[in-house]
Parts: sequence; C-alpha cells; structure tokens
Amino acid sequence: MQLVIEPDGTVRFIYSETIDVSTLGSPTISRASYVEPDQHGRWLADLSPVGGPIEGPFNSRSEALLAEQARYPQRQVRKHLQLPKLWAAFRPADVANITGDGPELAAYASRTGRHPQRLLEHLRRDHGGRALHPLAWVSHHWRQAVAVFADLARFPKRQVFRLGKLPDDLVGYQDATEYDFHESRFRATDEHKHRVVPNQVAGGRVAVTI
Repeated sequence: MQLVIEPDGTVRFIYSETIDVSTLGSPTISRASYVEPDQHGRWLADLSPVGGPIEGPFNSRSEALLAEQARYPQRQVRKHLQLPKLWAAFRPADVANITGDGPELAAYASRTGRHPQRLLEHLRRDHGGRALHPLAWVSHHWRQAVAVFADLARFPKRQVFRLGKLPDDLVGYQDATEYDFHESRFRATDEHKHRVVPNQVAGGRVAVTI
C-alpha cells in the first residue's frame, strides 16, 4: 500500500483495509477509476476520474487492478489549472512582419540554445491557409491575428487540481492568456454551453472567457 503525502498534510491512496483510514483524519472517499471488461472480454483500467489514462487491455481483472494501483500514485493532483496551448493565426501576407517576443519565448530559447526568431520559424504551423504561431510568443501582434486556435490533440479531457481559495484559484494567467472560470457569463445556463466567446485583449494579453 502506497501513501502520497502532500506538502499540506493531505494523504492520498487507493482505498484498502490494510489500515484504519480514520486514524489519518476525516476521510473523503471518491472513485478514482473504473475497472471494466471491454467488448472482447478483456479488462481495462480507466483512470479518467483522476485525469489519468485508460490502461490495458489485460487478460484478467486482477492484472487491471494491479495496473491501476501501480499507476495511481504517480498521478499527482495538479496545483493549478492547465490550459491548452493556444496558437495565433495570421494571413500569409502578414507573416514576414511577425516577430517573437516575451518571457515565454526567451525562456524556451535559453533552454534549447536556439535563437528566438529561428524557434518561431521552426515551430510555425499552417492551417486553413493561415500561418500559426504560439500565442504566448506573438501576443504583441494580436491586432494582426485573424483567429486563435487551441491545440487539444494531447490535452487531457479531465483534470484534477486543487482549489485552495475560491474564487481566486479559478481566475488567473497562463503565459499570455487570462482565464476566468468564476465570472463566466455562460457558466450557469445550458443554452450557452457551446457558444464561442470573442476574445478580449488588454495590454497585449488575450482574455479568454469560457
């Protein structure tokens, strides 16, 4: 049995009767995974309730349970909400005038030992006849951007992160993006669930309301 002890004293583990959990304090018990058979009779360990992957398939349920126990302690609860990587789209005619800037690009260039402008050119993407650059690197050119795209290809469908103080932990910045999940005008009504909110920009930062 493995216990994960957070800096604030919170203890996380997969439930077991090996110890009396009440001796650790007042427990909160919630589902961490689903171990279910697939259509072929093989077993899957789905850790999506804690932001984890789907492990398997395994030949037996016991194998899936072992995989679940081996994987779960490695999944740390996020300290902060993670947003998807955002890309600013520009018309081909404007690309020649786009330059990279900002602390995020400078830090990446320092880690890789490459020139910032070379990195900008190297990581450029093309989509729908538009040239895409990481938004955090080109946010000072926001007036020339024609769209902003979110890269969801490898982004987790669910996240588990700690909320220490409300509403402060639902509002903040990630790179050049400001987010606010507390005062969202579309949070409470079903009719607006799938509407896209125009980006608001202030001081070179893009404010995304969800």
